[in-house]
Parts: sequence; C-alpha cells; structure tokens
Amino acid sequence: MEILQSGELRTGTEGRVGVRDLVDHLDTLSNIRRLAEQADKAARYLTILSDYPAMDPIPEQDARSEE
Repeated sequence: MEILQSGELRTGTEGRVGVRDLVDHLDTLSNIRRLAEQADKAARYLTILSDYPAMDPIPEQDARSEE
C-alpha cells in the first residue's frame, strides 16, 4: 500500500495529476487499507468465536407466564 501511496505522491509532485485528484486517490487508498485491516480483524474474531461450542437457543417463554 505504501508503494502505491508513494507512486501517487510522486505523480502529484511531478504535476501529472491535479491536487484534488491526488487527494481523492490517497483517500481511496486509505479507505481500502482500513477496509482490509477491519476484514482481517473480523476474520480473526470469527475464528476465535468458532472455537467456542454452540450455545442452546434461549427457550421462548410462555405468553401466559408474563401475565
């Protein structure tokens, strides 16, 4: 990801891309990086959760017992 960012910055300093486009591209790269980090974190949590035995569902209460 850093290679892509440095390439974007280089094209910006060389004037091959406008400032607004450069900022948009860098923001997009940052969003992609965060998305990948969050997906990795979610996958790790799901792996941990899958190690726990399944819990029995909570039994439904009889409607009469609430009265």
